[in-house]
Amino acid sequence: MRAGRYRINLLLFSHLLFILCTLSFSLQGSGWHDPPDVYSSSDRLGVTEKDFKGISSQTADNGVTADNGVFEFSAGPDLMGFAHPFCSFFTVNNITQNLPEFLTDPQYNLLHLFLAGLVVLLFMIYRERNIRKRKDELRRMIQSRSRELEFQQEELRTQIEFTTIQNHKIEKQNEELRSHRQQLEELVNKRTADLEAAKKRAEESDRLKSAFLANMSHEIRTPMNAIVGFTNIMLEEHLSEEEQNELLEHIHDSSNYLLKLIENIIDISKMESGELKFKFRPVNVNGFMDELYNDYIAHKETRQKNLSIKVSKEAPDRDVYLHTDIYRVKQILGNLVENALKFTYEGNIEIGYHLSTLDDTPAVKFYVSDTGIGMTPQQQEHIFEIFRKNSNNQTHLYDGTGIGLSICKKITRALEGHIDVSSEAGEGSVFTVTIPHHPATKPVQSEV
Repeated sequence: MRAGRYRINLLLFSHLLFILCTLSFSLQGSGWHDPPDVYSSSDRLGVTEKDFKGISSQTADNGVTADNGVFEFSAGPDLMGFAHPFCSFFTVNNITQNLPEFLTDPQYNLLHLFLAGLVVLLFMIYRERNIRKRKDELRRMIQSRSRELEFQQEELRTQIEFTTIQNHKIEKQNEELRSHRQQLEELVNKRTADLEAAKKRAEESDRLKSAFLANMSHEIRTPMNAIVGFTNIMLEEHLSEEEQNELLEHIHDSSNYLLKLIENIIDISKMESGELKFKFRPVNVNGFMDELYNDYIAHKETRQKNLSIKVSKEAPDRDVYLHTDIYRVKQILGNLVENALKFTYEGNIEIGYHLSTLDDTPAVKFYVSDTGIGMTPQQQEHIFEIFRKNSNNQTHLYDGTGIGLSICKKITRALEGHIDVSSEAGEGSVFTVTIPHHPATKPVQSEV
């Protein structure tokens, strides 16, 4: 389209140039623009005469005559290159002589030149405006395209930033997924290990239960055989009073042992079912320690082993009250003292208390220490588990069901207390039981 416009403009300009040249040639023939005082017709045609004579001398067939500045010649085919009637006779002044009179008028020629120049000027102005308009259009197109490219570049930059942000988010999510997967794997491994440990404990518990049942039948049958056997002896034979008293003492000890065994079985069953209940009341700790001392100072094993029982009180000169279930506390300390008597062959057993606190609550810390066989660290880790028995001494078999210390721990936790042990093999053991004070609705004297 642009090339077509250029061709049209070139064609118009060529036509205008042709018109100007024609007019200029016409004016030269008419001689209107030559000043009369400078040039004449003979002067102008002086050189022309020589030219035409030279041309005529070259061709014999051409006839040339000159008269007062008018040349006449007949052009043959050799000169013009073709034969035509129009070329048989030609004069220079024919150009001007054949034109209309108004075309040879100088004023008309000036007007014509002025109009031609005006047309050229208008054409140039038009062309300049067209070029400027096209240039403005091109500038606007370039600016529009530039804005579009800038907008696309901005969109591309925004998409790149968005993609970068999304990549960061994806990387962060992948990192979180890896972390969660690692945590999940660790949790699965931990749960697997816990399940394996629980499986081992369950298998061990089943084994211990089987051993407990087998041992329980022995533990129950032993005191029952003693009771039945000694009773039959007393009924069938005539015994002295001393012998009867001795048999009665055996029957009494076996009955107490059997009664305690049955109580422990009932208590462990209640604990497993969550039906163990407590009765809280204020108790004088010093009086309670004296009562516990009197129960075990005359114990059969104490007399047989010649052991020394000691009682230690932190505040013996004043009344110390503790609001708790004293029956369960006595059950705990009784099991600990009986274990001390069982595993101690010489030395002493000490029972005492200290005033203390547990989780910012006033409490009493009871302790039972002995000089018995002691325990290894491995035995201490499992000493409070149910059906566990101390088998440190392979040369001596100890009676018991393995539920006494487990009952002590469960009762202590139910009382919101704490039980612990420290021991060395061959050096004895120290059991501590911390019982917190449970506030009563009415304070009784100076309660701890």
